[in-house]
Amino acid sequence: NPGESYYRSDSEWLDLYDYEDPPWDHTANFCIKALITDESFLNILFPDGLPEYIDPGVPTTFTVQIEDNVESYVPGSGTLHYRYYDGTFLTSPLTPIGDDLYEATLPPANCNATPEYYISAESDGGSTIFSPPDAPNSVYTTIVGTLIAIFEDDFSTNQGWTGLISGQWEIGQPTGGGGQYGCPDPASAYSPVNVLGYNLNGDYENNISLRWVTSPEINCSEYTNITLTFYRWLGVERPLYDHAYLEVFDGADWVQIFENETEINDCSWQKQVYDVSTWADNNPGFKIRFGMGPTDGGWRYCGWNIDDIFVASFECEPPGCPFTPGDINSDGNVMGNDVTYGVRYFKGLGEQPPDSCWNDSTSSWLYSGGDVNGNCQFTGSDITFLVAYFKGYNPEILWCPQTPPLVPPHQLRKNKEHNPSTTPEG
Repeated sequence: NPGESYYRSDSEWLDLYDYEDPPWDHTANFCIKALITDESFLNILFPDGLPEYIDPGVPTTFTVQIEDNVESYVPGSGTLHYRYYDGTFLTSPLTPIGDDLYEATLPPANCNATPEYYISAESDGGSTIFSPPDAPNSVYTTIVGTLIAIFEDDFSTNQGWTGLISGQWEIGQPTGGGGQYGCPDPASAYSPVNVLGYNLNGDYENNISLRWVTSPEINCSEYTNITLTFYRWLGVERPLYDHAYLEVFDGADWVQIFENETEINDCSWQKQVYDVSTWADNNPGFKIRFGMGPTDGGWRYCGWNIDDIFVASFECEPPGCPFTPGDINSDGNVMGNDVTYGVRYFKGLGEQPPDSCWNDSTSSWLYSGGDVNGNCQFTGSDITFLVAYFKGYNPEILWCPQTPPLVPPHQLRKNKEHNPSTTPEG
């Protein structure tokens, strides 16, 4: 109808109803566009990051920040959801530590645990916000154990790298040069000052052959579960034209563990982690080398820049618990009255054995003092085993490898034949 819809022509608004060039039926279609952004009702942040590794047998804490956004946080609703084995997630409330900061605590974990966790919080609008956003379909993970450093190099000095030639492989300060294609070299090291790089003043050359730079020998004797970690800033054309390589030495041969499968155009430092245990474990002559080239006569990129190389062994030793296998009543002695104590407990006539080792699969305690056959649970069969020990039929009392005593008596030994995937309930 006249006077309802208008359109803009130059500097004036005209009645759409009067538009008759060409003649039309006085109808029109409209397309209205707008920009939108995803807004979370609350923001859940981790200002100090999340734990990549946790020590066995002790609690692990990390800081959670919950910010009001579209809605406001409901105090006391922040929750840590966690599990260490397949099954139901357990929960623990977040502890306020001031302002919008909270502390989350992962309970002690055993070496065979695979911790998974996420955070939830409620808003005053009735929404529940998760981190990760689609939890529990996605969760955060961590590894139980400790990294033992074998070799570290931040390139403050040359620790014995071979293949260094001015204008090619060099150790020194990056200059931010190059960038004919892709991003230029970094303007600064990841830490603290120097890097290992190919042509620190710019891009790699055209038509070069494969050129290697090789680490000193890294003695990995008596180490297992070895990883290689470093930071890279790499620019290289796709492998139809140019190439970048990483290889490791297994003591007899070089083994390729990286080749660019496409164009790589790093514009910031990128953390790289490789499991090299197949070639490095117990290898006294382990080495690594980086390769640049061959290249063609076309596009040139910044090439390799490498910093903070870290070769480490991953180890996990159970921390030990304050108990003596067989001392069911925890009086400091392994005697016949321990049998009596255990029998009364199983018949429902006596108290349960004293707590000893944390059982992270159930967030409870395992009565390890009564586990004399070393199968990681306390049952009536342990009473039979202990009686046989006193009668001389069993020469040793065993203990569970997942819950070792702090100072095992010399006549006791770990049950090496038993390696459970979970720690049973007591």
